[in-house]
Amino acid sequence: MRTPLKFIQAASLTLALTFFGLTANAQTDSTGAKSPEKLFRPQLGFNTGLINYFGDVGSLDGLSKQSQMNWGNSLSLVTPLTDAFNLRAFAFFGNITQEERIENGNANFSTNIRMGGLSFSYNFDHLLPEVRTIEPYISVGISTFEFNSKADMMDANGQNYHYWSDGTIRNIEENAPNKNDANIIVRDYSYETDLRSSNENAGLPYALRGVTVPLGAGANLKINDFFTLNMGTEFHMSFTDNIDNISDQPNGRA
Repeated sequence: MRTPLKFIQAASLTLALTFFGLTANAQTDSTGAKSPEKLFRPQLGFNTGLINYFGDVGSLDGLSKQSQMNWGNSLSLVTPLTDAFNLRAFAFFGNITQEERIENGNANFSTNIRMGGLSFSYNFDHLLPEVRTIEPYISVGISTFEFNSKADMMDANGQNYHYWSDGTIRNIEENAPNKNDANIIVRDYSYETDLRSSNENAGLPYALRGVTVPLGAGANLKINDFFTLNMGTEFHMSFTDNIDNISDQPNGRA
């Protein structure tokens, strides 16, 4: 079953360092005293977590599907705009690997992901106590990313995989005249074949970049005035249909 939208999910754990003490003097009050007024307290964060992919590979109604444990890391800079809203700039690096065994074949791909973007978050400040340790939030943003998907289509000796109905992988097609000479081979899980270059459909090569809209939710745990721990997840709705090289477009694999 074709999936019209592709999603990248990133569940992360973040340790953020707050640049403390950026204050300025406010106007003098009725007593003649001046109270400090916070200008901003940006946070520098390091994120690590798991990445999942939701797209065509894994939704082809095949015999089995498998997702590897994909890890990613990112750096972020968060600047408060108001007590309730924050602006976050981030750079993300990770890998996605997915495969699904289909009848007489195997759909698989692996790609590095390099992403950068901006997001706005809302922390429910209007609804929560002023003094709090745990702070939930929701976020939305926009980002761009690069990918270069490759597939495992041949073994270390350069022999193409042919998936037989008995569940084996062999070096000759099952219906070939010389099928009796076929030998069983095993996958090496080395993703050597560039999917865009191997695309047989007519049309210009598709771009190896795309745009996503990240939708996120999570919670911040304030450790002290300097450090904050964040746990959250983001769903990046992608506007490219070519991450897994399966697309309805004329320049993508149908």
